[in-house]
Amino acid sequence: MSFDVPEPGLRPDQMVARAVGLRSRLRDDQAHTEANSRYSKDMHDAFVEAGFYRILQPRMFGGYEFDIQTFYRTIIEIARGCPSTGWMLCLGAGHALQLGSSFSQEAQAEIAGPDGHFVAPLSVGNFPGTRPAHPVDGGYRVSGATHRAFRTPPISWAWPTSKGLTPPRPCWWLSPATATRCPTTGATSSA
Repeated sequence: MSFDVPEPGLRPDQMVARAVGLRSRLRDDQAHTEANSRYSKDMHDAFVEAGFYRILQPRMFGGYEFDIQTFYRTIIEIARGCPSTGWMLCLGAGHALQLGSSFSQEAQAEIAGPDGHFVAPLSVGNFPGTRPAHPVDGGYRVSGATHRAFRTPPISWAWPTSKGLTPPRPCWWLSPATATRCPTTGATSSA
């Protein structure tokens, strides 16, 4: 399975230039971002249109598969407009690296979904023990609270860690955003 890349000829320098082009808009939105602990839906839509969430994503799953330097240069330019937004964008888009290096091709295809859109902040070590994993037929059942990292604008997947496996070890799990709710104090999942 593979997905079409939205702009197959896009170059890394063009990606970074798109981030530079958003600087004044990011500065204008800073107060809103700080007051709401997240960037706006309009800014999220601008990031989707610019392709920022696809910078590190493999081409076979609809990403640009640019190098890490392009990703960091883009994030730095976003942070020059709004440091909080730069951090949240990095958190939501940067975990394409872990997805590509830690999950099978089959799992990545399922996670990429029908259009290749992947935004998943990874929450490690927050509220230890509050997300136990219990063995069930076909896998594990996980529920509980996690850190507010999942308040970053529209995520496609929640990605916290859990404990409770035998033998004891941490594990990552992904939950579709549709199975995750995000109250003011953090996120919970029914995955």
